[in-house]
Amino acid sequence: MTAEHIDIDSSSATHAQRRLRRNLALVIGVSFFHVFSLIMPVIVPIFESRGLDLGEILLLQAIFGFAVASLEVPSGYLSDLIGRKRTLLIGSVFYAFGTLLLYFSEGFGMLVAFELCMAVAVSLISGADLALLYDTELAIGGLQGRRPKAVRRLFLLDTLSAAAASVLASLFLALQSLEALIAIQAFVAWLPFVICFFVREPPRRVLGSRRHSENFALILRLVLTLSPLLRHAFLALAFWSLSVFFVVWLLQKQWQLQAIPLEYFGYLWACLSLVSAIAGQTSNLVKRVSSPWTRLGFIAFAPVVGYLGLAFFGPVVGFFAAILIFLARGLGIVLLRDAVNSRIPSEIRATVNSLANFGFRFAFTLLGPLVGFVFELGGMRITWLVVAIGSLALNIVFMLPLIFAVQARHEKPVRAIQLDTVRRVMRMAA
Repeated sequence: MTAEHIDIDSSSATHAQRRLRRNLALVIGVSFFHVFSLIMPVIVPIFESRGLDLGEILLLQAIFGFAVASLEVPSGYLSDLIGRKRTLLIGSVFYAFGTLLLYFSEGFGMLVAFELCMAVAVSLISGADLALLYDTELAIGGLQGRRPKAVRRLFLLDTLSAAAASVLASLFLALQSLEALIAIQAFVAWLPFVICFFVREPPRRVLGSRRHSENFALILRLVLTLSPLLRHAFLALAFWSLSVFFVVWLLQKQWQLQAIPLEYFGYLWACLSLVSAIAGQTSNLVKRVSSPWTRLGFIAFAPVVGYLGLAFFGPVVGFFAAILIFLARGLGIVLLRDAVNSRIPSEIRATVNSLANFGFRFAFTLLGPLVGFVFELGGMRITWLVVAIGSLALNIVFMLPLIFAVQARHEKPVRAIQLDTVRRVMRMAA
């Protein structure tokens, strides 16, 4: 029995379909409440209320990024070994305790402890939820001949969750304080842990009994050498993501400097989250009606234009510039994740996704404090300009090779040939 095909008789097919469909809802529920963050739209003001400036906030995120980067690949590998459900359960416990710790945190040292706890949670959850949903949809596809929609489905629900939480945060802040908002978030954070108990592990192949170092070496070699398109999509997913991430931590500071009231932050964040959700959900349509240069060029260079707009214009035009970045974010994340996940087998899926996250986190660990230092020296406009130049350099290095690889690919058919090749190599190496 594998995640690509379930060989069962007709009398048990309906029951299996029911279980798998229920699994879809449960996994989406787990992911929804992991992303449902009432505090994210105002996280910069929350950290500032604990005595931090923007430079310290970005340093704190660099510490978080380094911790996630250190744990990302081992946690994804752990998910491929012991199962996605167990990994999600462990991650959910750290997520709930970390959110509770934030409520009692005061000063930089305690916030480091909070971020380390959340780093363990994020590293365990980030590869496991997508792998579990993708494998579940593959199993349903085996029954009904459907192509998995896991990437688009998960991204849509995550962004809708962020949007809903942002609206509720603004509504609540009009009546209560930041401390009360954190207390409610600490309660909501336990919901993913409860839902995880009802999740079922879908049928899938597991990694062979080689030594762990051999498994890692084999997985990395397959990803980087199996095909140019897979290699460039993987590298773009790992490092292009950085070009649409700095806006998350700088935009709230921009709004503060523009004297936008705190209770409006949630509404603004909800609008941007919905923009990402719509862009991700329409990615298949965009792929069908556009050339590689058009869609991937937009993903690569729209963030650069957006950062320039934030640097030179006021709140209204700046908000539309931010929309441009979030459009690229939604479209790019879905297209790149799908390009990678459709070309790898289920037994290494969580590890490969974690490897991509590792590249992103490691890069942010190096560059995050540098951006904070630039802000302290030059202010907001100079910071946006530096981020725009850095994004342009990243996209020239990682997105342009992907565009050329997409135009020149000769994979026929891409997915079937590559998955068979991967499994044959892994069997030979076992």
